[in-house]
Amino acid sequence: TGTTQDAEKEKALVAELRQVRKSLEKLPPLLDQGEWDAVRTVLKNPPAANLWNLGASRNTIRNLAAARGDDVEVMEFVDDVAGALQLADQFTYDNVFIYFQPGNGKAKVKEPKDQVRIAMKKLDELLQVVGQ
Repeated sequence: TGTTQDAEKEKALVAELRQVRKSLEKLPPLLDQGEWDAVRTVLKNPPAANLWNLGASRNTIRNLAAARGDDVEVMEFVDDVAGALQLADQFTYDNVFIYFQPGNGKAKVKEPKDQVRIAMKKLDELLQVVGQ
């Protein structure tokens, strides 16, 4: 059977998760600088987008759970990471238009940074769970 193949697939998926985690590290400073487009480019494109924006079949965490024999513990991370990345993107997107909207005209920096940090923390926990 495909045990070697499964192990290779799992290894590749974990490598992709590490790549996403690393790409998220550069977002808080970009948010501080008001670089909304740069932040959204990271979030809206693979590999980060695979975790929240490109459908279940492309979700790296979901695919990792499947490669591990439908690992329930791994599956528990799908919604937490997806939700945090989606909110980070939404807050960042809103900042693009903040100056044209009613209200105080202040961009939200803390809120998307918090969501990016949540996603990073959850990815760190997930990588511990899978032991890689």
